[in-house]
Amino acid sequence: LGHYASNTSLAASEVYQKNGIPALTASATDDLITRSNEWYFRTIPNNTFQGEFIAQYVKHVLQQKSTSIIVDQDSYGSSLDRSYENAVLKLEIKVNKRWGFDKEASDIEQQLKTIIAELRGLEEPGAIFFATHEIEAAKIITAIKFPGANYTIVGPDTFAAAAFLEEFRQHPEEQVLPGYYSDGIYAVSPFIGDLATNEAQQFRLAFKRAYGEEPTWEAACYYDAMAVAV
Repeated sequence: LGHYASNTSLAASEVYQKNGIPALTASATDDLITRSNEWYFRTIPNNTFQGEFIAQYVKHVLQQKSTSIIVDQDSYGSSLDRSYENAVLKLEIKVNKRWGFDKEASDIEQQLKTIIAELRGLEEPGAIFFATHEIEAAKIITAIKFPGANYTIVGPDTFAAAAFLEEFRQHPEEQVLPGYYSDGIYAVSPFIGDLATNEAQQFRLAFKRAYGEEPTWEAACYYDAMAVAV
């Protein structure tokens, strides 16, 4: 079962394919993981679906006519970016600006500062879509969200991870007023407990009895993956 992230899943996929080992991920969303590997499977929507879904939401629910895109240039961010950008162009949503960064680069902090400065200078960024992981996204968001700032921020499944909120909780503003940074952000999640079926509610209750807290979407999705494996 696994791996958690797309880049590690891709790295391991050649080994599984070569040795005939079936692998099942419930969290890695890059399309390439399963596309050309008959031994790799998923129980989570891929980035093509996720990007198109978000684009439809930006158009028809948020009613945005333009967007800006921030991309982590690893396999996860790049595939998500391609899907989203193709979808918004078909929906005739204007792409105002697009930034990319390499989180493994030695000058990553400078890259993020440049994006922050240019973003704050845009008169109309439209809906800001983050095709990124949680840590870099949180750094950008905490730098641009201040009293009076009115940004529409939309993120992928990484925004539904517990680590995303933990990044905000390190800041005094979030500690004094929970939601200071996170309120108003739109995020995709493969599992939303409040909307879950009766069977899923039973899983929630069992998880809370065992661990004393709500299950993350990763826990729910890997519970499904284990059932599929069995």
